[in-house]
Amino acid sequence: MSRYNVLWRKQTQRKNKTWDGDGVLAVVNDEGIVRDDSGNFLARVKNCSKVIHNGVFRGGSYEFELDGDEPIDEPSAPVPATRAVSAPLRKAPPMRSVGLLKRPKLATKSVSELVSTPARTSTPPRRNTHSLHDAMAPDALVLPRPPNADSSAVRDVVVDPVLAENLRPHQKEGVKFMYECVMGFRDYDGHGVLLADSMGLGKTLQTIALVWTLLKQSPVAGDAPVARKVLICCPVTLVMNWKKEFRKWLGPNRVSILALNGSSNNDKQNIQGFANTNVYHVMIIGYEKMLTVADDVGCIKFDLVVCDEGHRLKSGSNKVLKVLESLDIKHRVLLSGTPIQNDLTEFYNVANFVNPGVLGDFKSFQRSYMRPILRAREANCTNAAVLEQGEAASRELIELTKKFTLRRTIEEITKFLPRRSDYVLFAPPTKLQIRLFESLQKTAQFSKILSAAPANDSLQLITTFRKICNSPALLTEDAMFAGLCGVDDLRGELGSKVRSAKIILLVKLLKGIYKLKQEKVVVVSNFTQTLDVLEKLMNVLELPFTRLDGATPANLRDKIVSDFNKASWDMSFVFLLSAKSGGMGLNLVGASRLILFDNDWNPAVDLQAMARVHRDGQTRPVHVYRLLTAGCIDEKIFQRQLIKTSLSDKFLDDSTDSNENFFDTTDLKDLFSVSQVNSNTHMLLDCQCPGDGRELEYAEPAKIKRELSFISALNYQDPNIDGEKRKQQIKRCLMDYRHYDPATGARTGDPVIDSIIDSQEPEKPAISYIFMKN
Repeated sequence: MSRYNVLWRKQTQRKNKTWDGDGVLAVVNDEGIVRDDSGNFLARVKNCSKVIHNGVFRGGSYEFELDGDEPIDEPSAPVPATRAVSAPLRKAPPMRSVGLLKRPKLATKSVSELVSTPARTSTPPRRNTHSLHDAMAPDALVLPRPPNADSSAVRDVVVDPVLAENLRPHQKEGVKFMYECVMGFRDYDGHGVLLADSMGLGKTLQTIALVWTLLKQSPVAGDAPVARKVLICCPVTLVMNWKKEFRKWLGPNRVSILALNGSSNNDKQNIQGFANTNVYHVMIIGYEKMLTVADDVGCIKFDLVVCDEGHRLKSGSNKVLKVLESLDIKHRVLLSGTPIQNDLTEFYNVANFVNPGVLGDFKSFQRSYMRPILRAREANCTNAAVLEQGEAASRELIELTKKFTLRRTIEEITKFLPRRSDYVLFAPPTKLQIRLFESLQKTAQFSKILSAAPANDSLQLITTFRKICNSPALLTEDAMFAGLCGVDDLRGELGSKVRSAKIILLVKLLKGIYKLKQEKVVVVSNFTQTLDVLEKLMNVLELPFTRLDGATPANLRDKIVSDFNKASWDMSFVFLLSAKSGGMGLNLVGASRLILFDNDWNPAVDLQAMARVHRDGQTRPVHVYRLLTAGCIDEKIFQRQLIKTSLSDKFLDDSTDSNENFFDTTDLKDLFSVSQVNSNTHMLLDCQCPGDGRELEYAEPAKIKRELSFISALNYQDPNIDGEKRKQQIKRCLMDYRHYDPATGARTGDPVIDSIIDSQEPEKPAISYIFMKN
């Protein structure tokens, strides 16, 4: 006799079916009897070998489905190799709103107990020691066994072939690494992993493979699966995308998911149902929603938590971080293409959540790592001992974090993706923009802000300068501009002066792309007010567009993205996207061109946005255009982005030539300076190239002489060393880019850009300089 756990319900014609309860199917001579968990008879089932393994089956007035493929009290024979390799996903039962699996009680045996407990001399009880999938199959993805474990007490954990056959080589290695980390098999004290792959490498699929494996299997022979309940936290824009990805890779009915998306009066009831039944296995919830249902979620015993876009937890005072820590979930996975965004404090918070205590407490982390590293990275530090101490601390931190951090770059899948070309386009400011900048700079209050004003005033002034770069029309409601210069004489003029250098260039780019009659474009901005201006511009140009920003209802976002990807270019040509509200995790492969209209101080925000189009599923060559107002604050932000990017390179990619800090971040005078040049960045390079797009070769910079002293960057005054270091480092940042001066008539190879260059007037160019990389 064989016995199986099953789920049961009365037959119904409803579309969204739910299960009524759990039961047991006892099979003898190919005939079965089903009883509920109270032992009450439900139905007889004939020809069990033909019907019970194919999804939903019927008996009497009931419907049933197996909860697990193996008998619950008999060892099953290994799955034949041919079946594991070639068998497709079995025919899915009708769509329903909840899932199908039931988990027995979690085992309490730890790996350490497994290794240290001596073998029993008496005959052990019968238990299932076979793998769920055939470990000997040619393409089987077999995960690592517990280190130093008794081979008779463990069994192979094999990733479901349905998933394994879709994993690329780097993803298979990623699943193995993540599994070793969460199971505690690696050489550090913790059960967490930080998957820091660059955007587009398939972190979601790797995580689904891990989650499904832990829900179904355990490395300990005879034990229940590692996880019963899994919590996935993500930005609200990705909740339904996660649910869609589970269904995409596993089919609609193999795993049961509760997705809490948007506002609902049934959240409390749904969460209680998740906690009190064996029907649900995965809860997907937005970070903001997590705060509103924290008390209800806190009553659930989760075995694994996944935090997507986990850099959202970078602040030690983050409320969601505190809620997640209070859940005390043992196994933790954090996904982020950019875990280091601003400083090492943020990285500590992320790492300490993944593996509590692995880096010590914060004071010891500051003492052992932060202080020596940051002192050595001061722009003007020339003390050899300090530099050596900082480098030693860096190496030690890198080696420690490598144990639980996996970082791969886009090069891993370049051969699988279409070619990508990146363009940094410099647009000279209009006469009105220059007039507005000068009006601000001439005021007495402006000088006070530069010298000793509160930080808030400086930040407001930065925002005002950025508005001028985006569109003068944005100043009509700007309090800082009105307070400094007054806008009475300009108010009427500004209201109608939408055109800026970047908007002029944007219009030319959109018209050029539209003429191709086959491609769509994503336009990204960090400001809702700027998106308002761009939306009006789309209406004036009569270009069909879609918009997604922070005000877009959560329950509509997935449909908006899906509709855009499916629509033809003439039905939905432009996707207006808020970088911070929609730039994370969205798949916009329906577009092959992306225009980054403005920059964020945090390079991760821009990188996330640019990765929306160049990812799996893209079939066309991708073009990414970054628009900068030449000689203005746009360029200064771009230059400072390179520093933050280098910090991530240093500790995630272990880059030996990562770019050190060479900008004095207190230099507000430089930040607000305006120069009428083709490109301030090209001037910083001190490059003598003719601007014809030739490949450039930079000689290895000479080492600056180190003196046995340490001088704070705030006090160091030697302009020669500082200037030379700045020049050499920025060359390294941009060494892969070719330089194009439109005045030379050089061609970039992009018909859209080349058409703009050919038609522009030399005295009033739309593009004054170009950096290009492909």
